[in-house]
Parts: sequence; C-alpha cells; structure tokens
Amino acid sequence: MLPLVTTGATLHRLWFTGLLSFKDRSDEQDCPHGWTNWSSSCYIHINTNYTWSYALATCSALGSNLVDIHSKSENSFISNLTSSNVWTGGVLELESNSWHWDAGSPWGWTGWAPDHPPGQLEGCLAVQGGIWLSVDCSSQKTVLCEIKGEEEEALDIVTGRSGAAPPDRTTS
Repeated sequence: MLPLVTTGATLHRLWFTGLLSFKDRSDEQDCPHGWTNWSSSCYIHINTNYTWSYALATCSALGSNLVDIHSKSENSFISNLTSSNVWTGGVLELESNSWHWDAGSPWGWTGWAPDHPPGQLEGCLAVQGGIWLSVDCSSQKTVLCEIKGEEEEALDIVTGRSGAAPPDRTTS
C-alpha cells in the first residue's frame, strides 16, 4: 500500500509544480512548463542528487529519458543549461566494454575529457562543464532529462511503463 501512496503523492507533486503534463507534445508546441526547448528536444534539469538508476526512474516518471548527447552544439547547450555535474543516458556495457545510450539512440560524437584514461572506465556517463566523465553509477549527481522531438506519441505516465516506481530522494 505504501508504494501506491508514494507514487500518487509524487505524481501529484509533479503535476502541481508543472513538471508533469498529460497533454501530447508535437514539434509545433512549446515544451511542458518548466522545460527548456533546444533544437527539436525539451530539457529539464532537476537539481537534486540521485544515483544513476534513480535518475533514470525520475526521467521515466516524467515521460522522458536521461539526456543523450549527439553533437558539440548540444553538448555546449547542456553545459550552459547547468553548471552542475549531471547524469546522462550513457552507460557502459561491461561485456563489450562499449558505451551506448540507454534510450537506444546511436552512440556517435563524444566529449570525453582530454586526459580520460581509457582503461579506467566506470559504468555511467556524467557531464560537467561540457566534459564527459565515466563515473560509478552509485555516486550522486543531478539529473538532466530530455524529451526528443522525434517521439510523436506521448507516454501515459501512469500506465505506460511498468515497474518504474518513483525514486526515493537522496542527498549527498
């Protein structure tokens, strides 16, 4: 019973603050209240520290994904949007020792730090000041969510993703 109450309270809080909307979004419409439009996507920075898995669940609860970065211009936009160390959707596949975006988009352009040691990789990708860093997924970072303009159908946040319980709030 407690998880249901917690889920309901979280959805109410997100709706009341304008972070949650049940309206469909098309390329012609503005981003949801509190989100920032850039190119064909909408972004929101949640200035609360979470582990990567809780950050992923937070974005999922908002009908979005952790940000995927595909160009130098998008990376610059993100570094101007927030100065904090933020989680992205980048995750290391241990078997192949290769990176991929959790949302499934292709991995291409990268913004690794110049001194990034290739043999010492952690499992999740964070960005600070436009520099990509591989870090331990259990560390605490703020969250940057993205709604891609290419996704025409809005996700039903209440029933669209099973098992995506709202995250417990943690602080560092």
